[in-house]
Amino acid sequence: NETVSRTFVIVVKAVNDAPTLDALDAIALDENAGEQTIVLGGIDSGGGEGQLVRITASNGNPGKLSHPVVSYTEGDESGTLKFTPLTGQMGVSSITVHLEDSGPDGSFSSSEDNAMAAYDLWIGVGVTSFTVEGGKLNLRLREAGQEVLFRETMNGFSLELSPGLWFGADTGSVTGADSNVLTFDSSMSVPTVELVGDTTNSLEFADSSAWRMGSTVSEPTRFLRSVETAADSSRRVYLDWHRDWQNVIDSSDISNDGIVSAFDALVLINELARGSVTNLVTGQLENPLNLAQWPGTYYDQNGDGIASTLDALRVLNRLAVIDNGSAEGEEVAVALVTSEEPKPLKSAVGPYSGWGEGWDAGAVLLGQFEGPADSFEQWPVVVEKPKMKDHQGKDADQQQAVDVAMVHLLNEMDWLS
Repeated sequence: NETVSRTFVIVVKAVNDAPTLDALDAIALDENAGEQTIVLGGIDSGGGEGQLVRITASNGNPGKLSHPVVSYTEGDESGTLKFTPLTGQMGVSSITVHLEDSGPDGSFSSSEDNAMAAYDLWIGVGVTSFTVEGGKLNLRLREAGQEVLFRETMNGFSLELSPGLWFGADTGSVTGADSNVLTFDSSMSVPTVELVGDTTNSLEFADSSAWRMGSTVSEPTRFLRSVETAADSSRRVYLDWHRDWQNVIDSSDISNDGIVSAFDALVLINELARGSVTNLVTGQLENPLNLAQWPGTYYDQNGDGIASTLDALRVLNRLAVIDNGSAEGEEVAVALVTSEEPKPLKSAVGPYSGWGEGWDAGAVLLGQFEGPADSFEQWPVVVEKPKMKDHQGKDADQQQAVDVAMVHLLNEMDWLS
């Protein structure tokens, strides 16, 4: 066999890698926020080439943001970007950070061999958002009247916003950017979630029985409640919310056991007599930040910051089903079984069916206490139910009848004082 050897000169041209920068997370700001300073970290010429890097920035929406200013010294690994939202301007904008290296020849003048890269920073001003802040996923409602619907899913839970869209960036376990539904996949690592709203915002639950009020956090200036799924307490959302003493899942579930029953009214009435967290003169509930330990009981049914007989009445009204099926005015009876000295609760019962013929069976008993049977008294109160003029007025008339009955009832209960 014959062999032939030849020598070739192969020239491998260097490839100039593009400069790099750490990812820029979307940020959300309140309307009329002040000057913002963003750290630009991880600046590198790329490929370990040791070239110089030049950084500039452009404004994607000059009508909403001031001109961005970059502070950077060539050769450093970090710099800063500063901008200010314009007064009265809201919406989503972007700033693009441009990077250029000096190329193999080390000169910015000859740009033919320079490599470039661009990174977008998305900014939401005055919009509802989900952003990572301090290792937490911060959800903030910034539009009046918005509602969030909690729904348990197979792998976690979802938060449905109405009206509006969630501004932010998907994180793997949390998806739904630029849609009205955020989905949390608990099979992946979900960060601590915190939802912030104001008094115009509200929460709803697709299945209230699937959720419970959970653990709380006391910070120097904030008290955070939480809601969590009954099946898995790790599926939790902390709430920076209004009405600290109200159960946001079901305001009548005073005891937070997932069931609205006569026991809830009893718990509230006991607090009115005991005053463990209630000012017995004004009814004002204690500031949670002043408590050594949160009791896990939600005494404020109507959310006015005061524990009162009105809260107990509203729980009872929720239990009292008064529906006679006709448009004729009828008598309604409501009863409370008690004793002069409160005794430990044995069991909650109702509805009460011990009335004579012609009585509505929608009355309810508060409870059954341990003790001699002869120590109890029944307190029937009779009011005339208003005539109902049409079907639409039916619920209001029934509610009025129950309200009047309960007020008369509690006015006669000297054991409340």
